[in-house]
Amino acid sequence: MIDYLHDKTKYVVADSGYDDGKLTQKCELRKNNKYSTRRLILPMEKYKHTAPSRLPSIRFFKSERDQRLFRLRKITVEPMFDILILLLAVFVYQLLILFNFVNGRPLSHVKYIIDGV
Repeated sequence: MIDYLHDKTKYVVADSGYDDGKLTQKCELRKNNKYSTRRLILPMEKYKHTAPSRLPSIRFFKSERDQRLFRLRKITVEPMFDILILLLAVFVYQLLILFNFVNGRPLSHVKYIIDGV
């Protein structure tokens, strides 16, 4: 999805699961191989054997501005995932009721289907 980001996107904030050198390079480089102003913000720590190429990203993540941006993720992105999961659960519940109706079963027997899965 990095290819579809608007050119004016300055920051991409993600969790540690996206800590991948190829993704970082793709996010922070434009197609003409010139550096962009876009930064991939990931939680990073410095360890004994940390590659020197990661040190600027670690310093950037530890900066006050970057920490503030990363904290925004918790109040903007994560609640949206919670809402999507809740809506998905309601949708699945309604599909199970519809399944029972179509098959002539009691509508309230959703629990039996879920237990069988």
